[in-house]
Amino acid sequence: MNIHPTASIHPSARLGSNVTVSPFSLIGQSVELGEGTEVMLHTAIDCHARIGKNNRIFPITTTGPALKDLKYRGEPAGVRIGDDNSVRVCVTIRC
Repeated sequence: MNIHPTASIHPSARLGSNVTVSPFSLIGQSVELGEGTEVMLHTAIDCHARIGKNNRIFPITTTGPALKDLKYRGEPAGVRIGDDNSVRVCVTIRC
């Protein structure tokens, strides 16, 4: 694993082998990153996110802020991303 010292990784996050987490990124408590995944600069991943193998999460990406659905009342929510994907710059994925 290649984790930059300024990255914040929750102790209960699960990271596969050969994961890269770049500077100033945040990996939350209920996150699972598959092997070979790269998380680039200033990225936040939280909220029961399961991200598969060999993904590239580009800079300034956010996964996990609360839903903007007026029917959402705080119940558990999450997101799953498969293998071999690219999540491009400035994308927000709500759980």
